[in-house]
Amino acid sequence: MHCVGSGEEFMRHVAAYDISCRMEYGSCSLSDAVCGLVHRRLPPDSGGVIAVDKTGAMCLEFNTPGMMRGWITHDGEGGVGIWGETKPVRYLLRPEDPSYTQDERRSFCSQNMEARR
Repeated sequence: MHCVGSGEEFMRHVAAYDISCRMEYGSCSLSDAVCGLVHRRLPPDSGGVIAVDKTGAMCLEFNTPGMMRGWITHDGEGGVGIWGETKPVRYLLRPEDPSYTQDERRSFCSQNMEARR
């Protein structure tokens, strides 16, 4: 779990512990627990939470105009966002995987070479 924004508010509200308790004792889902904290307990414009539960479910919630965020799943599907929208992105996790086309492998390798320069 990662809390971003006004650190004082997250400390004052014991944010990570609150989410954990909502899930363990209140039988809330990750999404319900995070939304309950971010939208009901924290003051407006205080920040956001990026969380993943033991099943791999993700929740990226914020009460500010925007929050930079990005994620990727085990199968290479992912997304990025700053404001309310998200942009889907596909990553090549293992270029040697036979399910990728030759063009995808070539693109992946050239992107990595550019990043290293």
